[in-house]
Amino acid sequence: MKAIRSGLDRFLSGSPQRKPFSIIRDMEFKPANEALDASLKDLARQGLISSTNHKHPISKEDLEALYAFIYYTTSTLTNTLSPPLTSPHYTQTFHTQTPSMPSSPATKY
Repeated sequence: MKAIRSGLDRFLSGSPQRKPFSIIRDMEFKPANEALDASLKDLARQGLISSTNHKHPISKEDLEALYAFIYYTTSTLTNTLSPPLTSPHYTQTFHTQTPSMPSSPATKY
């Protein structure tokens, strides 16, 4: 529910709406936000919803294996594309640019 509220707030404050208020931070919405918090706590107490179950982060080795897989799969796919099924621009772009693997993919996260 809070994710939906946050998404709605982003939608209202973003382009083209650009509303001058926030449904999360403004005092006019405080009673509604307190009611939402109370409802969520009540549902959690009843066992109808649970807190977020976070997963363990991907290890550096697994992340590097994923990058390598994607890199080599992409390289293989570019070599097997048949020119009649692709536009000249697509083929030229795909075959002239060699994808490079990042030196340390784990540092992105």
